[in-house]
Parts: sequence; C-alpha cells; structure tokens
Amino acid sequence: MKANNQGHITPLPVGEGNNDRLHIATIIDAHGIKGWVKLRLNLDTPETLSELGPLYTSPAGEKTLALTVHSLGGKAPLVSIEGVTDRNAAESLKGTALYADRAVLPALHNRNTYYATDLTGLQVSADGQNVGQVMGVENYGAGDLLDIALTNGQRFLLPFHENWVGTVDLHTRTVSLHGAWADFTG
Repeated sequence: MKANNQGHITPLPVGEGNNDRLHIATIIDAHGIKGWVKLRLNLDTPETLSELGPLYTSPAGEKTLALTVHSLGGKAPLVSIEGVTDRNAAESLKGTALYADRAVLPALHNRNTYYATDLTGLQVSADGQNVGQVMGVENYGAGDLLDIALTNGQRFLLPFHENWVGTVDLHTRTVSLHGAWADFTG
C-alpha cells in the first residue's frame, strides 16, 4: 500500500511492519471452470501486477505462484495460476495472501508517499508528546485510515490526511499529529 497524506493512501502492502516482502494481493474467489481466480489488489497501479514475476504465498516462506493476468478491468483482476486448471483447485486458494519482494516493487518518488507497511509501528506524537503507535493502515473504500493505539489503551482510526497528520519521519520512526485529531478518539 502506498500512502500519501495529501488526502489518500493508495493500496500496496498492508501492515506486516518494516520488512522486505510486502503483501500485494489476496485471492478472493474462483472465477469460471478453468481455474482462474479473482484478486483483491493492494497496488497503486494494477498494471504493476504483471511485472512482478512469481509471488510468494507467505511473508517469509519460499513457495511461489506464477500468475498470468487476463483482465485488470472490473472490480477484481482475473488471473490464472500455473498448475491450477480447475475451479476446485482455484477455490482451495481462496484467502491466500500474495507477497512480492520490496526490491521488485516500483520506487517511491513522491516525498509524501510511503508503503503502508513502513507506517506500521511508527510512534505517534502530538504537541511533542508520545501518544501512541500506528498499528496498521486500513481502507474501507471511503479513504485511508491510520489504525492508532494510544498509550492509554484506546484504539481509533484517523484519516491519513494532511489536516490531521503532519510529519512522517521513517528515519526516526515517528509520525506527528496536529489539528483536532483527538475528535476521532470517540
């Protein structure tokens, strides 16, 4: 998941923390009788999927799946997987997360753009005080949200937007909040 605090986060890998293999898609369903599957992508540009090569089935394991992209249109991209030739085999893969090595993913050129996995674990500050930690980045379709756990144990979702999120510093592993962010805590 790529994040941009100018008002949106565009999906790419979701929250395994800072690592070298990023979650880029999930198999959500079988399609047809030839073994094709539908994917939920965590990519900024779906076309990137065809450039990644075989994808891993876990953040650390060695098993890979070789995909052939058939359609990027519609709600979910359609792909076939090498060796998967019927609907039953495709259905058995439902829920499988797919990972790519960070090195094969596109470089981030915008200074306000981040992989969501890099935001997970950042310390959150407001008015110079530590107030919590980013637990992940969520997107339910209406915009992207930082899942923040406050030091008092409360958890809340905050829009990742410049109105509430100030500086993101990956070197110091911090993100600062400003504005009326506390209004989101409930």
